[in-house]
Amino acid sequence: MTVSSRTGTCSRRGPGREIPGAGRQRPTSEEHRKGTGVREISLSAEQRKLVLYHRLYPGDTAFTLAHAERIRGEFDAERLRDALELILSESVGLNLVFRQGAGGESGYRHPGRPVVGILDAPPDLTAEEEAAAVAAEIGRAAERPRTPDEWPQYEVTVHRGRHAGYLGVVCSHLVSDAITMFNIAEMASRLYQGHGLSPEHLAGLRHQPVNTMSPHRTAAAVSAYRQLLSGVSRLSHEELAQKRRADGGLPGVVRQVPLPPDLDTALRTSELTLRSGAYTVFLAAHAVAVSALTGRPDVVVGVPLATRRNWQQMFALGYFINTHPLALNLADIDTFADLCEVIAVRVRTMLRHKLLDLTEHAPQVFEGRRTPALQMDNAITHYRKAYPLDLPGCATDTLFVPRSLVRYPLAVNVRESDQGFGLGVEYAERLAPADPAAMLINVVRTAVADPLVPLSRIPVLGPEADRALDALVNDVRPRRDTGTVDARFRAAARAHPGRTAVTDATGEWTYAELDDAVSRVADALDEGGHGPRVAVALPRGRELIAVLLGVLRSGRTYVPLDPDAPAGRLRHILGQLRTCTVVAHRELPGSEGRPRLSAAELLAGGPGRPDRGRPGRGPSPDDVAYIIFTSGSTGTPKGVEVTHRNVTRLFAASSEHYDFDENDVWCLFHSYAFDFAVWEMLGALLHGGLLVVPDEDTIRSPLGFARMLADRGVTVLNQTPSAFRRLTEVLDAATAARLLVRWVVFGGEALRPGTVGPWTALMGGRARLANMYGITETTVHTTFHEIDPATVDGEDSGVIGKPLADLRISVVDRDLNRCPAGVPGEILVAGDGVARGYLGRPELTAERFVTGTRYGDRVYRTGDRGYVRADGNLVYLDRIDRQVQLRGYRVELGEVETALRGVPGVKDTHVAVYTPDGSEPLLAAWLVADEEPPDETVLRGLLLDRLPVYMLPALYVPVAELPLTVNGKVDGAALPAPAAPREAPAPGADGGVAEVVARIWAEVIGRDTVGQDLSFFEAGGTSMHVVQVHRRLTRELPDARLDMVELFEYPTPRLLAARLNRADPATALTATRPGGRPAARRAPADGGRRRAARAAARGTAPGAAKEETTDE
Repeated sequence: MTVSSRTGTCSRRGPGREIPGAGRQRPTSEEHRKGTGVREISLSAEQRKLVLYHRLYPGDTAFTLAHAERIRGEFDAERLRDALELILSESVGLNLVFRQGAGGESGYRHPGRPVVGILDAPPDLTAEEEAAAVAAEIGRAAERPRTPDEWPQYEVTVHRGRHAGYLGVVCSHLVSDAITMFNIAEMASRLYQGHGLSPEHLAGLRHQPVNTMSPHRTAAAVSAYRQLLSGVSRLSHEELAQKRRADGGLPGVVRQVPLPPDLDTALRTSELTLRSGAYTVFLAAHAVAVSALTGRPDVVVGVPLATRRNWQQMFALGYFINTHPLALNLADIDTFADLCEVIAVRVRTMLRHKLLDLTEHAPQVFEGRRTPALQMDNAITHYRKAYPLDLPGCATDTLFVPRSLVRYPLAVNVRESDQGFGLGVEYAERLAPADPAAMLINVVRTAVADPLVPLSRIPVLGPEADRALDALVNDVRPRRDTGTVDARFRAAARAHPGRTAVTDATGEWTYAELDDAVSRVADALDEGGHGPRVAVALPRGRELIAVLLGVLRSGRTYVPLDPDAPAGRLRHILGQLRTCTVVAHRELPGSEGRPRLSAAELLAGGPGRPDRGRPGRGPSPDDVAYIIFTSGSTGTPKGVEVTHRNVTRLFAASSEHYDFDENDVWCLFHSYAFDFAVWEMLGALLHGGLLVVPDEDTIRSPLGFARMLADRGVTVLNQTPSAFRRLTEVLDAATAARLLVRWVVFGGEALRPGTVGPWTALMGGRARLANMYGITETTVHTTFHEIDPATVDGEDSGVIGKPLADLRISVVDRDLNRCPAGVPGEILVAGDGVARGYLGRPELTAERFVTGTRYGDRVYRTGDRGYVRADGNLVYLDRIDRQVQLRGYRVELGEVETALRGVPGVKDTHVAVYTPDGSEPLLAAWLVADEEPPDETVLRGLLLDRLPVYMLPALYVPVAELPLTVNGKVDGAALPAPAAPREAPAPGADGGVAEVVARIWAEVIGRDTVGQDLSFFEAGGTSMHVVQVHRRLTRELPDARLDMVELFEYPTPRLLAARLNRADPATALTATRPGGRPAARRAPADGGRRRAARAAARGTAPGAAKEETTDE
């Protein structure tokens, strides 16, 4: 839009009277440049914060307000244009420009003459196409960046179309809010109709009030907020996080959704609405939706409060908003009606203290505890009337203006008019699969139908959405007649008697020979009168396989024991078994007084009887085949009882994805005490394939194992990701060229980015890769996902696919309500793979194997966290017990590990919480480096590209390798304890830069000292101090290329020093103390590259406020 220099009166351009208003004398451009005739306009604290935000993120246009109104009927476009130009030219608040001075940001009234453009809509369009085209053009105008120094901060247009006229109003949030937008429409209507502006309207145009609080009211507000925020440790939710663009923009979805007519009627007449008010009902529903999206009962909702103090100020044009946090813990509230009552009381308190600058008074509000980042990531607003444009003889309606950026990861505005309620919902792209608008509507519908519904029983998914999501994930086709393990093995032996079945370092057996050995074991057990359970603790070899299958053929249950397990674990397991026979080559701890046999004794008899089983009958599909003891999160081994049917249906269901046959060669890599070995052993023997049993030395040597794979021609390789990473580290091109592997199956632990890259670099597409999530309690494998090597390190990281055909998986919240797509929750598994339960643990079985839910007859609660993607594929995140709470933040240990693996020089890592004696818990990372471990300062700086500050490990422990358990998983108990954390860096460790930073911070904030690890905001700094700090740092570190935004991203002296010390050692930077003396040297930042805005990495906008008032 161009700026006109047209002066004089605004004359009538059509029928009707002249529009009142004359050309008032304003400062000329020359006067404005010289400062004569120009007065400084005071800014509110919230306005200064928003100006700073726009200086930090000039490309973020999400806070620009945009409105499009369609005008049906004959109207005078020139007359409407003149009315609007008069309003714009008279307004002080709309014509502000902003300048940085010694005292901070100030506003000045620009003298320019506004111009309202009259544009013609594209021709030859239908009515709806024309409206959409005009709305899109207004949306594009809204997404044009405007810096605080520019004038005008608005763009107003009148559009003439073949089917209708249109009014477009685009205003920067720096100079407007929703009430301002409404006031413009009201004044334009009065002028268009020939009425003069009221004294109140004129005062609103010409004055820019700034409200302040007296010391007495400030003290009362601080006291009130100290109570409202008692126990609150953070104001945002990392679960809503989405990384912003480098310019601060947050890509997202903006929608307008009408409330269904039946719900609109029910809401208006509901006792709940009559008692609490519509806004309170929507705010409560929004809080429930935020709780569902974050998976936590304690939520914080941003409540925008209009800071207009009286009726006269309601006519002012400008930005008069203060967004305050409403903290709620839904776990402490019973029903939806109770929640509304709690909200009503707290919002009334917030309205009484709406002028409080929470940033300035945060140290007093959070007195005695850590001050959280004062950034909210969601808000809800209420517009209590329709847009008030009133042109005689015309009908108007509001059009949806498309936008590509959103202000918050989640924001809702409720629009109320005579036509009904409408919802404006905007959310970050990552929340799109959850459909927050549908969630909110469903919560409102449930609450209006029954205000006394317990919060725990409010589903955020409606019945149809619930069924659709279930169908997207699951296609359950039970496989009932899969028989027993022994029957399936006998069939394979009959079909391939002369083929080699199993081979080890000492020899091999054909299927006929193995079948005979199995029968001899079963005969010996029967003839000895041994009990129903047989504990097996044997070395790797053919005899082990014969004994395990022989126990099954006898109708008994085998219990695999690792002979090298700790004595305490063996005693515990054998104690749980009570009466059992032990098959071992030596006495085991806890086996005293029990029958003990060796493999040789079991195999010593004559030829086995071919048709034999438990006296009177053979094993049935529902008999327990094996009991595997797993520790899980409790640390106490518990025995999982898995039936023959559980096992045989695993292979039947997997046959949809694999083409295993008698030509395949499998390898028994894992300990037979780990259920992955069940898949390896029976995968070979039930398909007529060859099972290779390497010895312990081969298993323990990645290089020896790689050569064995090539020498033996293994075609099906099963690996935990930890073991696979070790294998690929030693695999060379020559060995890879000899490999015949056609399937690599991952299981046992999460598959993280970077795992398969080295393999595919050597093997290309010669082998297919599959990720199979599973748990012992659901029989080895539960899902299938074929991996695309091109995407596994990106969008497919963590994807575990869909359930096997006879299983159903649901992701639920803490109250067992189904989570929407994209929302993490606990993974539940139902179907034929669910084990019988825990041996001798009825209470634990009832707790974990749940009956009576709508997700299946018997459902296993896995304790794993994951979510459903929009395409129905499941994503595994981590164990629930690997999600820890540190300093009020939830930290996903797996996410930290993934970030560390992406740092150059880090091959592998394990992250855990470490609690030094008498200290608070710390995050520790054990690192396996390519060569020398990265310097900690550099490492922290690099991690800040990938993680928010609160997720950075405090301790780093270099190790040669990560110890593995016999199951191929990282053995955390075997890792060395970290050294005691350092209180401070070694003198000069960062070249003194951290000392310079700390000194400048202290001087600007007004403290004697600032600690190396004290957050800028915890030290008392505010966003207003940032400009001064940035100016000082760039003066004393003259070669630094430091963006102002980085002061938010690196909030402690040590972290900022780490950023400044990320270096190209070929050059150096000199820090100059006052007086010119060099203070420190460092290498410059990496090429001046502007990094993404981590201050908003969780999708928040520092100090930014949203529009409109909450009072009804």
